[in-house]
Amino acid sequence: MNRTVLAATLLTLAVAVVLAGAPRAAGQTPVTGVLGGATALAPGASSMFFLNASGGPAAESNGNFTIRFWITGPDVTGGTPLPASPQTRNGNASGQFRFNVTAPAKEQTITLVVEITSTAGPRSEKATVTRAITVITPIVLAATFRNDGGSAAVNVPVKFFVDGKAVGTTDISRIEPKATGTAKLTWLPVGITPGTHTVRVEADLNRNGVIEQDKGEVVVVDVFYKKDWELTWPYAIVIMLATVSVSATVIRGLRRRR
Repeated sequence: MNRTVLAATLLTLAVAVVLAGAPRAAGQTPVTGVLGGATALAPGASSMFFLNASGGPAAESNGNFTIRFWITGPDVTGGTPLPASPQTRNGNASGQFRFNVTAPAKEQTITLVVEITSTAGPRSEKATVTRAITVITPIVLAATFRNDGGSAAVNVPVKFFVDGKAVGTTDISRIEPKATGTAKLTWLPVGITPGTHTVRVEADLNRNGVIEQDKGEVVVVDVFYKKDWELTWPYAIVIMLATVSVSATVIRGLRRRR
């Protein structure tokens, strides 16, 4: 090998060593994101989701974050945004984003995909985060309470439980004496198995977490049944009837099975 070829070879090796040893920008962390929001939606329902992006060139050099997002699944008809037309949010230096997603028309499990781009000047890095969302038809739980007392019951708090697990709380704004009021809760029955399930409803007037019958508070229990052959849930209503008194010391509870 002559001196010219040897010198050229050594120069090439030196350049390769310099390039291979070039350190990453000081303080730069990988692009990542924390994706929050609903884990279940009714068919065709929309919900807001939240993304907190961090890392990459934008975090190091006061750059910007951009996101693209879409949903995937077995049949995403009626849902948005779709892979063929993802939505974009641009130029956010904080990395904090809010955006809406609409569930498809059929029950299934879909995936929300968010692509994050972190940019500063000519440098850009990407990462992808996902979230599984169950699309399922809701059940409406309803409990009707009768006020047998002599004064109106105001802002009656009603808490619903299914199989011992709290699934939601609502209020009845006012129940006049000798009248009734109904509390309704729309519940997404994610993970519910075939068979009989217990619904428990509590009216805790003083909101202390203890049902005190001598103070006019009441608990009512009922059941509903999911058939093992059903592939989808009907728009079902489970209705319970109880008596709540704000003045009497005896509470009469009526239990009705459907």
